[in-house]
Amino acid sequence: MSISARIIEKRKELNFSIEELAKQTCMSTKQIHAIENDDYAPFPSDSLRRQCVIKVAKLLKINLDEFPELTNNSSLTTSETLAYIPEEKPSPLEEISHKKKFKFTAIKKHLAVISLIILSAAGVQHFILNEDFSSADLSLPKDTVDSAAEVATEETKIAIDATNNTPTEAVTAEPANPTSSCPNSAQATPISIENPIKPAGHIYFESQNVQTVCISDADGKTETFKVFAGSKYIFDGKQPFTMTANDFGKLAIYYQGRKVPEVANVQAINLSGKPL
Repeated sequence: MSISARIIEKRKELNFSIEELAKQTCMSTKQIHAIENDDYAPFPSDSLRRQCVIKVAKLLKINLDEFPELTNNSSLTTSETLAYIPEEKPSPLEEISHKKKFKFTAIKKHLAVISLIILSAAGVQHFILNEDFSSADLSLPKDTVDSAAEVATEETKIAIDATNNTPTEAVTAEPANPTSSCPNSAQATPISIENPIKPAGHIYFESQNVQTVCISDADGKTETFKVFAGSKYIFDGKQPFTMTANDFGKLAIYYQGRKVPEVANVQAINLSGKPL
């Protein structure tokens, strides 16, 4: 039996993998493969090759007396003492190509992340930081309550009072149908906002019950809202606004970035904006 066959047999008997054997002998897996296949091209000299084989054989507890060719005529010099020989490194051109490929992939990932951040920031700026919403089409379909709730979600952040007057959380809509007609607006109660922080071109409101709310602006634009409990709505137009409701006590109204003071026993209010 050759020394290579004996090494394979003993390695399997001791349940060593090639990687484990390479680690234990401070050699590369390429060199272990070469020893087991009688391929000694990876070794720079025959004496060094024999020393590597001897080191593997001793680790596997192989009796070297069975293989005198390993121990006879050994004339190693001090400089040929066994040392770890690393696996072949890629050529400089291959290494440069790999680095460039890695850097290009990393740059693409960074650009994708930056693009997402910019797009997100642009969306937030449009809905939160932009003070003029008159050009945005935020009008609500009269028969679509769900769409109104979605549009009003972003406006909640704008309309909250600076004194932390947080709107009530949405609750499940009541099954009843609201009154279809608007209350009389002949005796509207005038209301103005102190210390406004937002433009006067839109009204945000949410309801705690089922009722009908009507809003008209200075140009005659009128919209009727059939509101449900927990629903949120927005109306854009030109101030002053006249707003009627079945029950103002169940409405949270925000105008010019402030919460409108609660009013009771009235069916109509008139909102006039103030300069910022």
